[in-house]
Amino acid sequence: MSLYEAMKYKLDEKAGGCFYVTNNADGQEGRIILDHGKIRAILVEKESGSESDHNLLKWVNVSLSFSDKIPNIDLSAIRAIDTEKFMSAMKKVDARIKAVKKIIPGNDAVFRTVRTPNSRYEGFSALKLRISLALRGEKTVSQVIDATGMTETEVLSAICWLHTHGLIELISESETLSGEKKTEFLNAFRERLADLIGPVADMVMEDAFESIGTYNPDDLESLDKFLIMDLKNAVCQQIDKKEAVIINEWISEYLKLET
Repeated sequence: MSLYEAMKYKLDEKAGGCFYVTNNADGQEGRIILDHGKIRAILVEKESGSESDHNLLKWVNVSLSFSDKIPNIDLSAIRAIDTEKFMSAMKKVDARIKAVKKIIPGNDAVFRTVRTPNSRYEGFSALKLRISLALRGEKTVSQVIDATGMTETEVLSAICWLHTHGLIELISESETLSGEKKTEFLNAFRERLADLIGPVADMVMEDAFESIGTYNPDDLESLDKFLIMDLKNAVCQQIDKKEAVIINEWISEYLKLET
């Protein structure tokens, strides 16, 4: 149940109490106080007045709970909320959030760039270009938010635009090696290569990683099948054709076992 749906249910019941809401993107917390089926106050930490209302509407992924007890705070100095107007705005936001979640299943999702956007696309902006460059099939949406310093809303909106225009695509978990699986694959790859070409395998792997844009494999949060193919090709360019055939076959078999 979304925040809008939960609030509508309580308001229709003419309930009193308090929604405790946490923005999962940054941990910011807010409270929505209800009194006899009306929104009495919206309080967001470190914010006040209409800024609280406006920013809470931007929260996409939230955790919430409800207590039928109204917090013991002085509400006399807090600006009154137009319940009907706020819920009307929230209904529109709720529809947009649901549309976003159809494209972005969660902030742990990983996308990769298919084509780089440019000014030929209607709605193109420098922000969207920056987001697309950050989406290399390595970072989760949360990590892109952290890396770019943008708000969750800005990043999710840009990702939706990029996806709608066919410029990025979602990587499914089955296509990605991360964490221990990534480490196991790289260790196995290095060992298989060493079996074929001896101690120079480490140097070949280092050169291959450099050619795909990283000097340290630990910097890669995950490896999707495209990065694996890029790495394999970079390795195969440095070894004999016979050994390259063996590496190709080994990687194909390894990935079949993993999936």
